[in-house]
Amino acid sequence: MVKKKMVRKLVNVILMLAVMVGICFPNLALAVGGIIPQSTDTGEIHITNINGENAKVSLYQIVKAEYGNNGGLLRYSLVDTIHDEDLKQINIEEPTTNQINKAAQHLTELKEISTSETVSNQEFSKAGLAAGAYIAIITSEDYVYNPMYLAVGYDENNKLTVKELDAQSNYLYGDRGVAKAKKPGVVKQITDGTVLDGEKNTVGVGDIVDYKVTPTIPSYPKNAINKTFFISDTMDSGLEFLPSLKVTVGEEKVTVAVADSDTEIQINNQTVAKVKKVGNGFNLNFIYDKVINENGSVKEITVEYSARITENAVVGSTGNKNTVEFIYANDPNKGATHDSTDKPQDGAEGNKKTTDEKIVYTYQIAFHKIGEGQDNEALAGAIFGVYTDEQCEHKIDQIVTNAEGYGVSNKVSKGKYWLKEIQAPKGYTLNTNIYSVEATWTSATTTATTTVDTSVYTTTESESTDKKQVGWIKAGKFYAMDEFEQATESILPAYLKDGGSTTTTTQVTKENPSEGHGTTLISESIPNTKTSKLPSTGGMGTYAFTIFGVAAIALAGNLYMKKKKRNKNLKA
Repeated sequence: MVKKKMVRKLVNVILMLAVMVGICFPNLALAVGGIIPQSTDTGEIHITNINGENAKVSLYQIVKAEYGNNGGLLRYSLVDTIHDEDLKQINIEEPTTNQINKAAQHLTELKEISTSETVSNQEFSKAGLAAGAYIAIITSEDYVYNPMYLAVGYDENNKLTVKELDAQSNYLYGDRGVAKAKKPGVVKQITDGTVLDGEKNTVGVGDIVDYKVTPTIPSYPKNAINKTFFISDTMDSGLEFLPSLKVTVGEEKVTVAVADSDTEIQINNQTVAKVKKVGNGFNLNFIYDKVINENGSVKEITVEYSARITENAVVGSTGNKNTVEFIYANDPNKGATHDSTDKPQDGAEGNKKTTDEKIVYTYQIAFHKIGEGQDNEALAGAIFGVYTDEQCEHKIDQIVTNAEGYGVSNKVSKGKYWLKEIQAPKGYTLNTNIYSVEATWTSATTTATTTVDTSVYTTTESESTDKKQVGWIKAGKFYAMDEFEQATESILPAYLKDGGSTTTTTQVTKENPSEGHGTTLISESIPNTKTSKLPSTGGMGTYAFTIFGVAAIALAGNLYMKKKKRNKNLKA
């Protein structure tokens, strides 16, 4: 009996010891298969789907594991080097995105594990890591990555796990999801106003071209210190920015006039951006926190505007460029948010710039004016109209031939045009033929390189050569005919007062020297006949008839005078 009591007491003691061990050393008590967590245990992290050129990863430890003297996991705690009071409040089990970003702003207080290790095959792995939590910082040339929080912990078998994370996924913690990675960029489109020649957008002087810009901006944590979101647009002198923007943010659209000083862009009574006209373009600065959805993602944003093709448009392969620059924070924890409409300095800390451009091309059509006969001399001073229709009713330009007999119009895009002489050179008759020519990138059979004077327009019909409207005048600027439907108080019909005379001919070749030369020369010269060489009706018989008629009139006059004298003598 005593023996049974002794056995019962021994069992109770063992059970009590087991409970005490379970309370003080839970992982030791829950050891599976004899495995007890130790401070020498190491695990691995693995980050996949890392995009971007020249991507690199830096790793910092923020949470460490604490063990008992004989092994066994006691607890997790922040690394000893953290002093920032806000950072000390981090929830190490489920940190919010703001807390993760806060840690990234205090990397010097974390334990550095590795810096700027190169990514291989879009993946990064790091072995030999102690149990705890780590902050991964990924950088690349063209992607923006928010800081990542990775935990290396024990599984149900008390083995440290291999932690795997997709760099393109969203955070699972906190009050909102923030994409870990996004490729910023900007896309410029031409939406209207051009004629396609293959893949090239072609225009004529006075045309209006419509553009659309679509930026892609990363998602930044709420407490990021740099949320720069800036667009700058500039145009060549062959384009003239028409100072008005249509801005779309999500489902909301607003149109705003652009001035030389800051103009606020408001949507739903909130200022979402400021814009200012700068040179031949504009600067547009968005307020990042005003253009995001409730879940932290950026709303879809587009910016639309227009430009007029000016008389300074460059002909041929160089074209006329419209370039957009998109400046954004590629490291939200460096530098500071740019808050003015002045363009940020290149290379500003934490910022990166990307660009896109569109080019529109203008062409020329040319012809050679000569006299009829063996000499075929070049004729200067012939005035021609350039028309878009075979009936020669819709005139777009008026040109005067130079001393070498060449005339050139630079107001054409891809397409077919017709030439008609309006006024012949002095001493020559009007050529009534109508000549057609097609302006294209590659089909010219001959070319001419020339300089053309600027046309002079008038709104007074009586001051024009043939009283044909060629376009419109608005605010002193010329616009093509199809840009407006009818005249108003501010939009008046435009007529050509003086032709754009061709002043020089620097090159004439018989074959198109290269694609994109831009000038199409009519392959046949356009002749005029001298007035003295006109084949009058009846040929020489007409001249004889004229001489006979003059003689007859003289004879009749002589007979009349004699008869009058005879009558006078009879009366006497």
